[in-house]
Amino acid sequence: MKYQPFEVDTSQRLERSSEEPKQAIQTSKSQRSQGFSLLYGILAGSLFGMANFVMGSHAKIGFLSRSIQENGAFFVILCITLYSAISARIKGETYWSWQKSNFRDIETGKFHWKNLTGVLLYSAIILCAGFSVYFTFSFALYADINQGILTSLFGMAAVYSAIFAYFLFGDRLKIYHVVGMGMILCCIIGLSLGQKSKKHETTSTENTTLYSILSIMLACLCPIWFSSAGMTARYFSEKHNLDPFIITACMFAICNIGYTIITIKIYASGSHPFIFTEYVTIAASGGLIAIAFLCVNKALTLGLAGPVLSLENMQVIIMTILDMVFMGVYPNIIEVLAALLGILGCVTICLFPQISKLWSEDDKE
Repeated sequence: MKYQPFEVDTSQRLERSSEEPKQAIQTSKSQRSQGFSLLYGILAGSLFGMANFVMGSHAKIGFLSRSIQENGAFFVILCITLYSAISARIKGETYWSWQKSNFRDIETGKFHWKNLTGVLLYSAIILCAGFSVYFTFSFALYADINQGILTSLFGMAAVYSAIFAYFLFGDRLKIYHVVGMGMILCCIIGLSLGQKSKKHETTSTENTTLYSILSIMLACLCPIWFSSAGMTARYFSEKHNLDPFIITACMFAICNIGYTIITIKIYASGSHPFIFTEYVTIAASGGLIAIAFLCVNKALTLGLAGPVLSLENMQVIIMTILDMVFMGVYPNIIEVLAALLGILGCVTICLFPQISKLWSEDDKE
């Protein structure tokens, strides 16, 4: 019997050793992207909170506050676009061309009318959402409701998005969707009970109650517009390859035309005097909204949609704190518990899929 030495397959060992650093690098990049996604979500929620507070505190000047805010948002988008164009020119690249345009049909080479329809529809929905938010904060101001508490109802966008996605894209509702919906419904009931438990010092109790009801109703309507806008952007992005940044920039440009006309007409009529500090403050809040939209889009491209949507509820905390510090409007215990329940419902809907994935991965290991 001859002795046969044990042969070692070094090729497989080399392949494993070469794949391990690559996997480690990919894991590191993925964790870094997830971290940046969470930061973008926190930043977006904080910016939305500060912008909505400014809008609510200036709601008494009427539609002018909404118009000025839109001017500021469009100015920021315009600056970002010009910066991108100049940077591309310096690098010797082409920033825009008809061949790469989102409004060019790849198959026919002609103008893509469906994408234009998507831009107009998205703009109309955002326009309705903007006025709904304005009236929500206006009635809240008259009813002496803490505006930060009302923004907890904006988290119902997660519920509406789940319903819309089921009918439009076939996304099925899970048990955590139902649980989250129940929590948010309890949030609405809690806010109503919290307002009834308040003792208003105003003489017109009936008007105060009416303003409270209208404010809560509109706060429930706002997330319908938000969800509709998100579903519109998703549909045209998936079906017609429409860039989300393009649809957002075009929306601000289209809406800004009408708002600018309103702003000029109000100042020209003399119904409201031009105050420089007031204009700059409101316009700056519009710029914050534009940056918040871009942060959300950037965060979603990193693949963590659920945590981003839940972290947007940071605006509830930001607005509540600002209302207490600058407006002297303090929520009662029922409103605080209702708002926390609403946030918990949104977190349940958004974060439960991520948590279930972690559990399944641990079980496999």
